[in-house]
Amino acid sequence: MDSMSRRGPAARVDQRGPGRHHRHVTTGQDWNRLDWTRLAAYVIRHRQDLGYNTTKAFADATGLSYKTVLRVERAEKPVGRDTLSVLEKHLRWKPGSATAILHGGEPASEETAGVSPTALAELRAASRADLDRVYTLVEVVLGRDVADAWSQRAMELRSLGAPKGTSSPQTTRREVG
Repeated sequence: MDSMSRRGPAARVDQRGPGRHHRHVTTGQDWNRLDWTRLAAYVIRHRQDLGYNTTKAFADATGLSYKTVLRVERAEKPVGRDTLSVLEKHLRWKPGSATAILHGGEPASEETAGVSPTALAELRAASRADLDRVYTLVEVVLGRDVADAWSQRAMELRSLGAPKGTSSPQTTRREVG
């Protein structure tokens, strides 16, 4: 009887080599062959949309090391599921979004469903006067109740993902009055 038969399949040594241990949960696909460059672009764009202008600021907010976040943003090496989960949480993506991106899909956002990152960035950049003008237009066309609901949702979206230590966005004059 050879040594492999005595030890059984569970005793086999993994001979795939370094960096070959990450496997995709549902397909068993080798994580080294996924589109890490695509994930890097999404992470950078979405962290900037959330107001984290530097990798360091984002790393500090996530609790991940600067090196780990930099590794993701440079697509240098695959990272594990735990790291992807932390990134998803802080980018306000639903669980599994990072894996979806790695496979060519799109992230799913928990709080901003149906709102594009570009629209979200524009909403955050809008001045108080801009928001007041939009409120007035919505009020004239659709009524005060709809305008009030729009204003409340706009303020919720503006405040999502604001970096720690920053003040929340100003409210429109209609919310105050």
